[in-house]
Amino acid sequence: MQFQIWTLIWHQHTSNNLLNDPFWLVRVRALQLILDQKLWNESIKAQLIELTQLDRKSNVRSKAYETLDSLSQDSKPFHVLYAYGLRDSALSVVRTCLSILNDRDPCFGAEQAKPLEDVEEGQISNWISRLYATCPKESYLGFFESRVIQLDGIQLYLMNNDFINYALGLGSESIVDRVVESMKNTFQLRENWWSSSSSISGLKAAINFYGAEIDRIEAMPETSLDELERLAQLRNKKADLSKMVEEFTEIHHNRPSPFSQ
Repeated sequence: MQFQIWTLIWHQHTSNNLLNDPFWLVRVRALQLILDQKLWNESIKAQLIELTQLDRKSNVRSKAYETLDSLSQDSKPFHVLYAYGLRDSALSVVRTCLSILNDRDPCFGAEQAKPLEDVEEGQISNWISRLYATCPKESYLGFFESRVIQLDGIQLYLMNNDFINYALGLGSESIVDRVVESMKNTFQLRENWWSSSSSISGLKAAINFYGAEIDRIEAMPETSLDELERLAQLRNKKADLSKMVEEFTEIHHNRPSPFSQ
């Protein structure tokens, strides 16, 4: 037991010294040492917070945020600090804080991420879309519809996946309809594997949504005229979309896959 105590003291003393090393890679290694040894007290906490704000290297700031998040065990007061990290000048730090907020408090993170919607670099939009899909609001629809027009390749693939999950999370037929129109357009305008794969997946999810709504209405003990009219519309949507997915799937199979090259 005494050996373990002295070992922890030595690790803390060593990490404290290394955190002040002029070479940034040494400071990153010191943070990893703190993380590996689970060194956590008021002194360590203060040093980590200071590094997130004042270290001149973005690699160190990102690692400090990661270490603080891991050791604080989802302490709510630190969520504000992660939100402040979204203002960092380095996009790598911003991505780190978006990732932490998505894991810890996605609804708070989604609200804090709104000022970043117009950032086109660093795949920031894909991190925002993940937050919006996790904690959906109708006001986020415009973000998705504008981004799917601008993106391509794997970034569009990820955005499309979040877009349909966002719509399904809202459970809104009108939003799902908008996603369907978007997926049709991206399939036709972006003639590549990533676009067509994510579009087909999204359209299949929409078919399942329409099917679930059909089942729900059919299971009602009594059905009004309005519900019968909606039932007919849903059946038509599902049938038309199913046919379209068959056509799109055939086209997709003829598009070169990045995994077979």
